[in-house]
Amino acid sequence: EWYEQSYSLAVDQMDAAAQAVACQGLGNLCDDRGQRERARTWYERGLAIARGLNDPALEWPFYTNLSVIAIKHGELADAEALLARARERIEATGADDAMPFYLNNRGLLLTEHGDLEGAEAVFREALARQPEPRWEMTVRINLGDVLLRQGRLFEAQEEARRAEELAI
Repeated sequence: EWYEQSYSLAVDQMDAAAQAVACQGLGNLCDDRGQRERARTWYERGLAIARGLNDPALEWPFYTNLSVIAIKHGELADAEALLARARERIEATGADDAMPFYLNNRGLLLTEHGDLEGAEAVFREALARQPEPRWEMTVRINLGDVLLRQGRLFEAQEEARRAEELAI
């Protein structure tokens, strides 16, 4: 309800940037609830608004979020294109702290392609950028999954422990 109210207020105020932010929040909420098609609709609406503003900082999160939905639906070519656009927009912002988001999703895509060594390298690159704790935990969980799939149980367990420490 709060996100919907925020979106309505932003529309009433003709504040396009706030509309985009509210769309991202609504999309995230829907995705968290497993309502992926509804999330995609909100992300696409927000992206259209952000594109109209030509603001890379508003655009890149939509590309990364849409890439995850594409990965979950097996639309790997679409995910690849979305991630390429996300990287371009992140680089346009000059905000290096946004790269772990891209790298995490790139690792997920490589995992889906079966390139476990490539995914591991990308997840490790994301960790080397010292992301905020919430994202460090997410990347470590994904890295642990890749290590587990490679049969590297002790290393996977270590990543799980590090993620647990961050969660605590």
